[in-house]
This record gives sequence, structure tokens and C-alpha cells, in this order.
Amino acid sequence: MNATDELRRLLDEHNIEWWGDDDLGPDHTEWVNDNVAFTSLGLLFEDGMLAIKTIRAMTPEQVMEETVGRDTCHMMLTKLRSGSAYQDIYECSECGEQVVRYTIMGESTPPKYCPECGRTVVE
Repeated sequence: MNATDELRRLLDEHNIEWWGDDDLGPDHTEWVNDNVAFTSLGLLFEDGMLAIKTIRAMTPEQVMEETVGRDTCHMMLTKLRSGSAYQDIYECSECGEQVVRYTIMGESTPPKYCPECGRTVVE
């Protein structure tokens, strides 16, 4: 059984309707699940992984969630000063990345995502 056959068998097991397009090749497989469209051309890598393309409308937050997972971190306001009274420095609780944010009326807003580890910042 090749990788495409295995993929199709698993889709069948989960009652997910799939279809192929012989004009695009015998291993071409498409399906839709949870409003996400998937396409596999049957390209198999040496480690047994299939190349799968997905299409769906996503917010930037959803892209990050899909890319780096649902991990979270805290951005803690440090006591360090960068030399300006108009800046705060936040530090990621997970990777230690420091982020400079400008203050408005003495207040700043922590980032929503860590630019280094990509985790979602929670309060």
C-alpha cells in the first residue's frame, strides 16, 4: 500500500469524503474538513511524509496558532530602562526575548505574540 492509499484509507475510516482528479495524477487527493480544503498530490518525502496543501481564510492569530501551536507565554514588564522615559521593556516568560514598547501617557501595551518564540501572550 502506498502513502496515497493509506491516506485515503484513513479518510474513509473517519468518514471524510475525498475525491481525486486523474488529470492531475493518480495520487491527487482532495477533501474538505472543518471548512479547510486539503490537497495532496501524493508527493512522498524520504521520511514517509506526504506534501499536503491547505486552503482556508485565516486571521493572523490563526496562522500563528497553526504554525507554532497553542503555546502561551507571559510578557512581564521589566524594571530595566532603555534610556528613554517613553519606552517600556517586556520580557517573554518562555524564551526571554525582550520587546520594547513605546508608552502613551506613561502606559504601554504588551505585545500579543512573542516575536521570538511565537507564543500567544496571556495575562
